[in-house]
Amino acid sequence: MSGAADPVRAGEDAALAVYTVLYPDALQHLPEYWDSLRTQLGPGFEAYFSLDDVCEAQVRAVVGDHPRVRYLPAAPGATPASLRSDALARLTRAYAGVVLIDADDLPLPGHLAAAARGLETADVHACALHITDFSGQPLPGAVFTLAPEQAAALPGAAAPDLADAAWLARVNAFGFGNSAYRSAVLAACLPVPAEAVLVDWLVASRAYLAGASFAFDREPRMLYRQYPDNTAAVLPPFSAARVARDARRVARHHALLLDHPHATVRDVAPFVRARRLSEGFREWLEGGAEGERAAEYAARLASVARPVWLWWEHVAAEPCDDGGFSPPHYR
Repeated sequence: MSGAADPVRAGEDAALAVYTVLYPDALQHLPEYWDSLRTQLGPGFEAYFSLDDVCEAQVRAVVGDHPRVRYLPAAPGATPASLRSDALARLTRAYAGVVLIDADDLPLPGHLAAAARGLETADVHACALHITDFSGQPLPGAVFTLAPEQAAALPGAAAPDLADAAWLARVNAFGFGNSAYRSAVLAACLPVPAEAVLVDWLVASRAYLAGASFAFDREPRMLYRQYPDNTAAVLPPFSAARVARDARRVARHHALLLDHPHATVRDVAPFVRARRLSEGFREWLEGGAEGERAAEYAARLASVARPVWLWWEHVAAEPCDDGGFSPPHYR
C-alpha cells in the first residue's frame, strides 16, 4: 500500500497481478471500470494501478481502501513505455503471471478467471473484445477477434512447432488490454525502449520469437471502447491522415523489434519481410504529392467490407502490380 518501501508484494493467496495504467482522460471511466473489476478481485488476484499524471487520492475517491489494490507512481521523466516496462518488470518478480487491462475498457464477468485458466496452458493468452462506442454501449456485431484459422495457427503448448507467424508479424491481437502473460515469459521481453509507442505488439512479437506458446479465446471477455483518439483504431472508415500516421508507427515498430533483438529461437524471416513491407509502404505514401497516396489508399480501404480490423491490419498493405499498395486480403 501507499507508504511502503515497495508496494509490489504478492499476498499469500495471490498468484496473478492485474495491471492497469491510470491517466487523466481515463479517470472519467474509472467508476464503471472499478464496478466491473472489483467483483472479480477475489483470492488469486491483486490489482496494481500505475499512476500517470494522476494522484493516488483521485483513485482512492473511487476505489476506496480496497485490500487488493496497490499503487505505482510514475518515476520522474517516465514515458508511457518506460512506465509500463518498469512496473511490469517489478510485477513479474512477485507474481506468477500478469493480466493486463486498459482503464477505459470493461472486463466482463469471468474475465479474470478465464485469463487465469488460459495461463494454465499457454505462456500468452488473449481474448476477443466486444467493441463499444465512447459511452460504453456495445456496437451490434462489432467484435474484435481472430479468424478460426488464425487462432489455430498459433503455437500452443501441445504443438509448439505449429506456428505461422506471418499474420503476427504484420498485425496484432495481443494488446495490453486483452492479454495475460506468464511472468517468466513477460520478464524475458523486457525492458522495452522508452520511445516505443506500440509496446504491446513489441512485447508479443518478442514473446513469439523467444518461443512462447500462445492461446486466443474467441469468446469476448472485454468491452473495448473506441473513440477518435484511440492509438490503434479498428473501426472503419480510416482517414488519409490516420493511414499516414499509422504506417509510420508500424514501420518504427518493426525497426525497434529487429534493431533491438531479444532471445530468438523462432524463424525471424516473417518479421524481416514485414519490416520490408512496412518500410516500402511508408516510403510509397511519402513519395507522391502531399497526402495524395494516403487518400488513394484510404479510398481502397473504404471499399473493403470488413466491420472490424485487427490492430494495425488496415496498414498491413501489400504491393500491387501497378507499383502501389492495396489493403491486405489474408482473411
